[in-house]
Amino acid sequence: MLSELLRRTALRYLKAKEMVMAEHPDVPQEEFDKLVGEAVKRLASQEVHLENDDPKRADAQSQKTPGYRR
Repeated sequence: MLSELLRRTALRYLKAKEMVMAEHPDVPQEEFDKLVGEAVKRLASQEVHLENDDPKRADAQSQKTPGYRR
């Protein structure tokens, strides 16, 4: 579980770094780090929204919730 979380975090960071390098090739390092941090947050937010929109996942979660009735 932890290794999967670390893998996803590392991939998210690398993707964010590539995005920022493509959009802002000549920014100073401090600004670059700030932009990468913001891009990582955006990517994480998008992943959460995608997971929440997955009907199979939502159905599985609802079945695990105690007291939930269909």
